[in-house]
Amino acid sequence: MKVVYVTFSGRSGMAHYAENLAVAMASEASARAVFIAPRSDLALLEGDAPVVPVERSDKSWKRRMLELYNPRFYRRIARRIVRDYTPDIVHVTSDSTGLLAFVKAIRRLGVVAVCTIHDPIRHDEVRTRWGRFYEWYQAKWQVPAVVRACNAVHVHSALHQADLGNLYGPDAADKAYVVLHGGGLTKAIAAGDHRPAELKGLFQGRPTLLFFGRIEPYKGLDVLLRALDLLVARGVAVNLVIAGSGTSIGHRLPAGAEVILIQRFIKDAEIRSLFEAASLVVLPYLSATQSGVIPMAYAFAKPVISTTVGSLHEVVKDGETGFLVPPGDPAALAGVIERAVQGPDNLVRMGRKAKLFLEESLSWSEVARQHLKVYRRLLE
Repeated sequence: MKVVYVTFSGRSGMAHYAENLAVAMASEASARAVFIAPRSDLALLEGDAPVVPVERSDKSWKRRMLELYNPRFYRRIARRIVRDYTPDIVHVTSDSTGLLAFVKAIRRLGVVAVCTIHDPIRHDEVRTRWGRFYEWYQAKWQVPAVVRACNAVHVHSALHQADLGNLYGPDAADKAYVVLHGGGLTKAIAAGDHRPAELKGLFQGRPTLLFFGRIEPYKGLDVLLRALDLLVARGVAVNLVIAGSGTSIGHRLPAGAEVILIQRFIKDAEIRSLFEAASLVVLPYLSATQSGVIPMAYAFAKPVISTTVGSLHEVVKDGETGFLVPPGDPAALAGVIERAVQGPDNLVRMGRKAKLFLEESLSWSEVARQHLKVYRRLLE
């Protein structure tokens, strides 16, 4: 069987997702990942994974317009993939403005098309006027049309499958299948040896909390900062590292607390040092469907504190691999952090359990095997 994974991203979580899945599937079938992204993003690719770059221009707005919003561009890429790799399955693992044109072209060429929908219910992010229009277009027109056009739709939990049914009707839910979000490290992340200069300010001898990923309102960073205010008032000494690009913080940084803010894109080579410096990884999300941060933390044997939104509770075993708290409750979050950091040996034990859970239930090899069963059924 020949499988091609396609992502319209060349860096960050979506790229890691497609690369890890292609590497894992390569032990079961002929598999590769195709990254369709700007030249500047593709220049950051590292390692020898089965990744094929397809360059988009990043020189001028005219060129971007001719590609990013041009259905012919996506049809041309679809024809190129089918011509060069003769795949049995094309599995698209990210969103794009031209996703529908791409999927329809793949189907017309006689190839089975599968799409991963990471977030059936879109996140509450800070957007431009154009961004808000695009989200409306996605939810009202493109996503339901893509669901109809695909042979199958992949989601990460039964909750997401139900969301598809509620949004787009029972046929959408019937077409969906569930495979959990995989966990593990790309070669570039695992071998990363660059320590961000900002970490030089880390106060030694204190437990360190890590907030990792894009900063958006739904991530609840302001709730974590208010919880840190409460911890400072109680005399609980911790470090907090905030690492990721995005919008404004939304709350002042607490006075008297050791907070390191790395508000920029985090390179693959830097990720390892951030997680290794952490005692706990905190996801104070106000809303979410799933998150790749949790399996990333588990891969580094770090327990997490997560809110009970979306399907996050399905991969956080409360008291075993991490802690669960209600969303939007700084007092509850502060209480859990205080109890957690008072037992450093317990955090180490929980981190080991988290890594074991990852290896047994969330490994990319297990994820690949589950996808393979679906692929075979589709080809039959």
